[in-house]
Amino acid sequence: MVKLQIEKVSTRKACLAPSLIKQLDIHEGDILSIKEPSTGKKVVALATKNHEIPESKVGIGGELIKSLGVDEGFTIELTPYREGLVPVREVELGIQPATSGGIRAEDRMLSIKKNEKELLQFLGDRVFTINSRFEWEKHDVIITIEDTKPELRIDDVARFGELEDFQYKWVGKEVKTFNGILFIDISGSMEREDMRCKGIDWAIDRMKQEFTDPEAQDFFREVQGKENLSRLNGSLLAALKYLVEKIGRGVGEKIAVILYTTESHIVEFGEGNKYFNSAQPTERVASKLLREAKNIRHGRTNLLDGLKKARKINKEFPINKMKMYVILTDGQVDHEKDCLNFFEEHIYPRGDIIVNTLGLGNDINEEFLSKVARNSGGQYHHVEDLKELVEKYSEYAMNLEIQGAKESIQSWRESRTQDQIIDEQMVESNASINKPRCSSCGSGLSYYEEEWYCHKCERYIRGVEEKNFPRCEGCGRYLSYFEDDDSWYCYECEIYVEI
Repeated sequence: MVKLQIEKVSTRKACLAPSLIKQLDIHEGDILSIKEPSTGKKVVALATKNHEIPESKVGIGGELIKSLGVDEGFTIELTPYREGLVPVREVELGIQPATSGGIRAEDRMLSIKKNEKELLQFLGDRVFTINSRFEWEKHDVIITIEDTKPELRIDDVARFGELEDFQYKWVGKEVKTFNGILFIDISGSMEREDMRCKGIDWAIDRMKQEFTDPEAQDFFREVQGKENLSRLNGSLLAALKYLVEKIGRGVGEKIAVILYTTESHIVEFGEGNKYFNSAQPTERVASKLLREAKNIRHGRTNLLDGLKKARKINKEFPINKMKMYVILTDGQVDHEKDCLNFFEEHIYPRGDIIVNTLGLGNDINEEFLSKVARNSGGQYHHVEDLKELVEKYSEYAMNLEIQGAKESIQSWRESRTQDQIIDEQMVESNASINKPRCSSCGSGLSYYEEEWYCHKCERYIRGVEEKNFPRCEGCGRYLSYFEDDDSWYCYECEIYVEI
């Protein structure tokens, strides 16, 4: 371990004086652990040789400096990392603005959602720690590591090479706004009184304060203190909690509610008004929802009709701004194939609608609900009781968490170049390919007749330490390195070799 001062440079690597490279017994491309001693924060970077950096300093980029929470001139501890890398299978990424460029949070999120493959290209060849952060200048965002599977310890170094699943969410201070449509199943099976209610009094008390009209207060008195509620009353209670959360944000988000059974019904919050604006007065908002649900005859589970009517609502929401559907059901919906076709034709291509699905009871088609959600960037969740349902609705009101598409991972894997794969293999073994250079002038060395030769010095070089130099796969001899065009050549086979 050495203690060095930070010098800011424009590179992702850690730049060290040649003498320090030798002192630490490392090679270019080896992993270095960089620690800020007062906080214990650690990041990693690949080592590179730089003749202009003094022995007392390490050159690192602004991205790493911000990850450590320090500035140029601070002293850090630098240690060669000689452990194995953790192959991360799942990751949750945090997104926040890099600059105050006036771009809204939801616009940044929509931009990233439409460029998921590019996001993985940007991250895919890196090594990182739980403290790492990456500035993606093209989209003016900083990407952080919020969570991983397996979970990373503070000293772990990881790579994305085994990535199977990823998601991302907004973690910036700027409030992200998004309009939403709640689809609530009010079919006959929703009248079953089997929804456990333990632990939700706090939520009902909060709703009592917001919705003071008599009809809403009667409903709260009816449900509070019960051990079990009907699935429908529990779902209406959770929907009201969703509205409370939106109102509390005070940013004027628009919320529509569609009650679907044999036919679907859009709850009107005022004459001809198909949605509720959360910045407007809340008088009789709850009673309108409760009355509409009570007066509809409960029949089948025709989600398709609700989806078609939602298109009319979407026309009143700003185009190309993030929106969220929350679809709740306790059974297998009618016309599943037609519903999937509708999503494929009218929802997924837009890119600006996230669909989260919730299933109640044991009669649901989880494969259908999971597919509907996943293909939009949303998530499916099976709900066990009312407390869990209220919590999920509260979460959906506040957070726009996007599930990365499996297709994005597949495309990323297919598009990775052979060089990237070689780089990962070298990093994993903690020994990148070393380039043979002359100790006098630093020029690349040629290898033939089993000796090393410097064309610039015009002489054979004795005592070259042959440490991790690449060999030709054909003949097994060392390759010659020509630094002018960064190429490798085998004099025995008389061919250029890709490295």
